Amino acid sequence: LEAGPGVTLGQNPVSGKTIISASGGGSGGGGGYIVVDRPSATAEQNHSFSFSVQSAFNLTAYALKEVAGATNQTYVIDDFNAESELDYDATNAAVFDGSLKPYTGSTQALMADGAFYSTDVRSDGEYLSLQNAANSIIPAMTSNTTPTGYVASASSQQSPYLPYRAFDATQPNNTYQNSWVSSTAPSESSPQWLRIDLPSKQMITRYTLINRPHTSNNPNDVFAPISWTLQGSDNGTDWDNIHSVVDDDQNIYKEQIRNFELSSPVSYANYRLLFTKSYYTRVSLHKFIIMSDSKFIIGYDGSYYTAENGQLTEITDEINSETITQRGVTGINKLDTESYTGMFRVISVSQFNIKSVYFPYSQIVINQQLMSAAAWSQINSATLTATQT
Repeated sequence: LEAGPGVTLGQNPVSGKTIISASGGGSGGGGGYIVVDRPSATAEQNHSFSFSVQSAFNLTAYALKEVAGATNQTYVIDDFNAESELDYDATNAAVFDGSLKPYTGSTQALMADGAFYSTDVRSDGEYLSLQNAANSIIPAMTSNTTPTGYVASASSQQSPYLPYRAFDATQPNNTYQNSWVSSTAPSESSPQWLRIDLPSKQMITRYTLINRPHTSNNPNDVFAPISWTLQGSDNGTDWDNIHSVVDDDQNIYKEQIRNFELSSPVSYANYRLLFTKSYYTRVSLHKFIIMSDSKFIIGYDGSYYTAENGQLTEITDEINSETITQRGVTGINKLDTESYTGMFRVISVSQFNIKSVYFPYSQIVINQQLMSAAAWSQINSATLTATQT
């Protein structure tokens, strides 16, 4: 054997075998490799390599490295977020917010607007419904005196079930600790009461009572009210009866919800529930929610309107608190808005949330640039996730 350039020959003295060693490198000296990567390779994809003599090396070697490939990969073509909207030609009620869908309305808060409160809602669809999304007139309380201006109190309490717990949310908390519990049972001769003082007089039209949650299904652990009177006062001493319930012993189980609508609106600075009967040895409430369905009118194109028989009727009187209270509405159901464009302004004398249900015309969305066909060879299946509305 004769060793060529870059090759050495040797012999293992033990085994007697000849050893051939080769070393190579680039023109600058030293060893090295040329490595070709093929990222994003998929199963069954064909690859071609061009093998040509490397003049910069005195030795040329080729190796194919096998790595575990990725199969059945999922690639999101579009998640329809806000940035995606720039890539489409779309009609005016198409919404890109992590999914592609038509605009169907929203819940908006009326904000201070001079002597009134107002907000703008879309009115350029086929139909529009508006409803006072009656919230509790009491914000979520975090103590008996917080937020400032609101004071929760009771005739008695079993610690730690303080009075404000009945006003700390407008939805069930699903924990029995978030409830007010009296220390004794109410009676005609010794009633128990739960009271809320407001910063100023506020009109109410309905209220909701939610029974105490509990891990037990035994009504003995719920202490549900059975007989009571809702009362109102402006000085905290003289109370007027607003609404009464007697012997409601069918709603004594945990988390039951009772809704009551007043025969006419009332307005007081102090409200309380005076309990005269309950189930078992105490009385408890998980939530006491007082609501006001304030009336509103519609402002459009420099004029003001109320709704009568499903149609807008122009108000020619001076727009003031009395006019809104007398001519306003608490809701409009499926108003035909085909002849309107732009926005309606919802106007009221008090602050609340307005819920709009918007009925859009048919919408269409078209890609400005189609997906390159060069990627088709890597696709073995495709899925469209869609919800019919």
